[in-house]
Amino acid sequence: AYSIHVNGVLHCRVRYSQLLGLHEQIKKEYGNNVVPAFPPKKIFTLTPAEVDQRREQLEKYMQA
Repeated sequence: AYSIHVNGVLHCRVRYSQLLGLHEQIKKEYGNNVVPAFPPKKIFTLTPAEVDQRREQLEKYMQA
């Protein structure tokens, strides 16, 4: 699970699949041109380095 902080305060903890679902809903509502790229799903278990990289990519996505 990933922790979502708003103004430095923990807002919630969500799984990647929940964020992907939100991304799909936003794309459906606003179209592909408005929504930034979402970090890709991996087939195999992520290494700790890949988990950290995905966290960084999700941070950039949420800020965009």
